[in-house]
Amino acid sequence: EMPINQHKQCRQSRLPPSLDDPRSHKPRRMASPSSDDTFGEWQSLPTDLWCHVAQFLHYRDLAHLAMTCRQLYRVLPLFLPKRDRTGAQEEEVQLPLSIMSVQDEELLQRILMRAMGWCRAGVVWRCTERQARLFLSRRYDVSPDARLSIATAQIAFVAAHQSPEQLFDTLDNLETLSLHGRVNPQQQQQLAACLHTNETLQHLSITGHTDSLTLGPALANNTSLVSLRLAGDMFGSSDVHDFVRVLNVKTLEIDSQLPIDTIDLVFRELANHRTLQHIALKQRNYPASAILQLSSGLKSNSTLKSLKFSGRQLDAEALRYLCQGLGINKSLETLVLCQDQAQNRESFQPLAAALVANRTLKHLRVCSKGSFGPTWEACEQLISECGMWKLELLETCSTFLDALFILQTNHPANTTIDLSKQLGIDYIRLFAAYEGNTHAYNLILNAAVSTEEQSQAFINFLKTNTTLRALKLSQPMLPLDFAQAICAALSENQTLCHLSIACTNPKTIAFFFEQATTWQHRQLVTSDPFMNVLLQVARNSRNLHALNMITQTLTSDQIKLLAKYLVSNTQLHTLVISSDSTAEETGLVDLFVAIGQNTGLTNFRLRVEDFLPVEAKELSRIMTHNTTLETLRLTCSSRDPLLIALNGCESWNVKHFESSDAAANAVFSLRQNDPTFKKLDINIHENGKSRLRDVGMKYLTEALAANTFVTHARICVTKILPTQMSLVCEAVAANTTITHLDLADNDFGTAGAAELSSALKCGSLPLVWLNVAGNKIKSKGAEAIIDALPAIPRLQHLDISNNGLLGGAVEKVMAAITLLPITSVNLAKTKLKDKAVSAISTALAKSSLSTLNLSATHLTTKTAAQIANACRSAEGRVQQIDLSGNRLAMCEELAVEGCTILFDA
Repeated sequence: EMPINQHKQCRQSRLPPSLDDPRSHKPRRMASPSSDDTFGEWQSLPTDLWCHVAQFLHYRDLAHLAMTCRQLYRVLPLFLPKRDRTGAQEEEVQLPLSIMSVQDEELLQRILMRAMGWCRAGVVWRCTERQARLFLSRRYDVSPDARLSIATAQIAFVAAHQSPEQLFDTLDNLETLSLHGRVNPQQQQQLAACLHTNETLQHLSITGHTDSLTLGPALANNTSLVSLRLAGDMFGSSDVHDFVRVLNVKTLEIDSQLPIDTIDLVFRELANHRTLQHIALKQRNYPASAILQLSSGLKSNSTLKSLKFSGRQLDAEALRYLCQGLGINKSLETLVLCQDQAQNRESFQPLAAALVANRTLKHLRVCSKGSFGPTWEACEQLISECGMWKLELLETCSTFLDALFILQTNHPANTTIDLSKQLGIDYIRLFAAYEGNTHAYNLILNAAVSTEEQSQAFINFLKTNTTLRALKLSQPMLPLDFAQAICAALSENQTLCHLSIACTNPKTIAFFFEQATTWQHRQLVTSDPFMNVLLQVARNSRNLHALNMITQTLTSDQIKLLAKYLVSNTQLHTLVISSDSTAEETGLVDLFVAIGQNTGLTNFRLRVEDFLPVEAKELSRIMTHNTTLETLRLTCSSRDPLLIALNGCESWNVKHFESSDAAANAVFSLRQNDPTFKKLDINIHENGKSRLRDVGMKYLTEALAANTFVTHARICVTKILPTQMSLVCEAVAANTTITHLDLADNDFGTAGAAELSSALKCGSLPLVWLNVAGNKIKSKGAEAIIDALPAIPRLQHLDISNNGLLGGAVEKVMAAITLLPITSVNLAKTKLKDKAVSAISTALAKSSLSTLNLSATHLTTKTAAQIANACRSAEGRVQQIDLSGNRLAMCEELAVEGCTILFDA
C-alpha cells in the first residue's frame, strides 16, 4: 500500500468532460512557498545608495523599479504618462517628497542634473509647488515665494538654488527662461554671468514687483534672443533701456507702468530698432513726446509688422503724431488701439487720412474689450471714409459697423458676416450695403426680425441677392407665416445652397422640413438633430450610410415619421434606434413594415422597453420576406416578445442575431440549426417579469426538439412548472443528438421524474451523461429514473445527488448500476445507512464504477472503511472516491493503493 500522505486533499475531478456543474468540487489552493529574505536585504539599503543607482538608469526602468514596492515608490522619482491638449503623448517626472532624505548634497545635485538631462530628451520634469517649497525650506534657508523658473520647450523647474549658475551651465539647449518674483543681488550676478555666455536662449520673460534687475547688460551682445517680455513694476529706466537694445529681438512686450522719462527713452530706442517685428505696449498713458519718437521711427522702419497699444488713451496730439508715421510706413500690417476712453469724430480724422495713404495695413482695431471706447458716431464716421483704404479687417465698438465695413470694402478675404452677438440690427441698412458686395457669401444673424418693414426688406433681399451662399438665422419663436414667406423667396433664389434655422417652434421646423424634402441643390440644418438626420434619410443622401439614434430616444411619432421615409431609402445600410415609448403607443409596426420594404438595409439594431405581441409577430413576418438584412440586434426588458419574434426564424436571411436575452439567442441558433452551436445552456433564476414563462418554454423546447447538432443541453429554471416540464420531456423524447443532459435544480419533483422517465424510455437519445440533482424527486422519482436506465445503454455518468433518497432507493440504484456500463455516480447529500453502504460496496466490487461521490452522506469511519475494502477488491478499477463532508479522520484503513480518497482538511 502507498503511504497515507499520498492520499491527502486531492481536489481535481476526474469526471468525463461535461457541462459546468455548480456542485462539483473546486481544486484546493495550495499554500505558496515562503519567500526568502533577498529582497528584504535590498530594501535595507540606504536611500542615498538607491538614488545613486537611480542616476545610471533610464527613466522607464526607474518607473518599473518604483512600482515594485512602497519603499522604492517613495524614494525613486515617479514617472506618470500625461497627454497635453493637442493629444500628443508626453511623460512627466515628479520629484517625490522623500528625496529630501538624501544627505549627500553633491549626490542631490547630480540627481537634479540627471533630471534636467531627461528634460532635454523630451521628458517633462516637474515637482509640485508644495513639494518644492518644503524641499527648499528644509534644504536651504530661502523664502517660500522666491522662485526661479527655467524652461526648455515645456520644462518647468521650480527651485531657488544656492548655485543657479550650475543649473544654467548644464542646460546647453536652454531656449526659454522665465523669472518670477524676487531674485536677490547675488543670484542676479550669477544669472547674468550665465546669460552673458548663453547662445541658445530664444525666449525671455521677466515678471516681478519688488527689486530692480540688472540683467540687461548681460544680453547686450546676445544674438539668439528673439522674444522678450517685461512685466511688473520692478524695472528702472536703465533696465528697460538695456533690454530694448538687445540686438535680434523680434517680439517685444512691455507690461509695466514706466515713468515718463523712461517711456521717452524706450520709444527712442524702438524707433531706431531694425529687427523688431511685433511690439505690444501696455501703459496707463502715452505722452505725445514718446509717440513722436515712435512715429519718426515708423517713417523709416521696414521690419515692424504688428503694433499694439493698450492703455487709457492717446490724446489727440499723440494720435496725430502716430498717424503721421502710419501714413508713410510701408511694413506695418496690424495696429491695435485699445483705449478706455471715448473718442469723438474729430479725433479720428487723422487716422482716416493715414489709412488712405497707407498701403500695407491689413488689420485695425480701435475699440477696447470693456464697455468704454470710441463712440458709435466716431466709428461710423471712420467707416464712411473707407472707400480708398487697403484695410481688410476693422474692429470697432460694434460688430454691425464691422459688417458694414466688410460689405463696403468688398475685399475677397472677407467672406463671412457674423452678427450672432449683435442685437438691434438695422436690417434695412445691412441689406442695402449688400447690394454692391460680391464676396460675403456667408451671413449669420441672431436678432429677431420684428417689424413689418424689416420683414419685407429681408424677403426682398432673399429674392434678389445673388451673392449669398449660406444663411444662418437664429430666432427662437420664428412665426410660421414668416417661414412660409422665406421658403417662397427661396424658390426665386438660385444661389443660396445652405440654410440653417435655430428655432423652438415645432410647427415652423416641421414646415421647413417638408419644404426641404423637395429641394434638389439646397441643404437645411435645424436646431432639431432628429430632423436633420431624418432629412438626409428622406432625401436619400449618398453620404448617409449609417444612422445611429441610440443616444437619442425617439417617440412614437418620430418613429412613424422615420418609417415613412425609410421605405424609399436605398443608401442607408445600418440603422440603430432607441425608443422610450410605452407599449401602448409605439410606432414599431410601421417601422417594421418599412424595414421589410427597404432594399438597402443590412444591419438593424433596436432598443425598446417592451414589445407588444402584435409587434413581435409583425417583426417575424417581415423578416421572413426580407432578403437584404443580415444582422439583427434586439434589446428588450421582456423575454417572451423576443421569443415570439423568433417564430419562423429558420427561414430568415439573417446570419447574425443578438438580443438581450440568452434564451432568445439560443432559440435562434437552435432554429437555424447552426452546426457550430453544440451547447445549450439555459440557467434562469430570476422571478417575476424576467422569468421564463410557458410561451417562452414552448418556443425553446420546439426548437430543441427539431435541432440536429446540439450535444450538450442544460435547462435550469427555478421551480419549473408542470406544464413546462412536460414540454421539456417532449423535446427530450424527440431529440436524437443530445449526449449530455443537465436538468439539475429545477424542483420538478416525483411527477416530473416520472415524465422524464417516460421520455427516456420512448426516445432514442445517445445519452452518456445525465444530471437530475437537486429536484426533490424522493425515492419514487429515483425508482422511475432507474426504470429508464436500460433504455440508455451508453450512459456513463449519473448524478442523482441531493434528492432526499432513502436507503431502499439507493439499493435499487446501485443494483441497476451493476447491470449497466456506468463509470461515475454522484450520491452526494444522501443519507446512507448500513444497507445502502453494503449495496454500494457490492456495486464497487461487481460494476464498472471508477468514480464515486459520497460527500456529505453521514458516513462513519466504520462504513467508510467498508467502502475502502470494496475498492481494494475492485483490483485498481476504482480511481477516485469523494468522502468529504463526512467528518472522517484519515487513517491507514482508508488508504487504497491506486485510488484517490478525498477528505476534508
